[in-house]
Amino acid sequence: MMTSSFEGLPIALLEAMSMKCAVVSTEAGGVEEVIRDQKDGLTCPVEDWKNLAPLVSDLFKNESKLEHFKKAARKRVVDAFSLQEMVNHLENIYVQKN
Repeated sequence: MMTSSFEGLPIALLEAMSMKCAVVSTEAGGVEEVIRDQKDGLTCPVEDWKNLAPLVSDLFKNESKLEHFKKAARKRVVDAFSLQEMVNHLENIYVQKN
């Protein structure tokens, strides 16, 4: 669970997701770039942070949902935020500038 009211690109969140942790977070800053709500994890608006507890509770009560988000979190990090993917993205920026 990440309860931030402000985030850049949350490295701790990416690390947790890479280890197949299901994630629940506020939609602070860069979190929205990482977690696609209901697809890779669960989010709520920063001002509704009290909704984090019911989201976590729901995961504990629903094993199949928990497993889905664990796998989806890992896949999201590998597909969009792995070192190779970041290098590819940066190379594309340089190619487009030339």
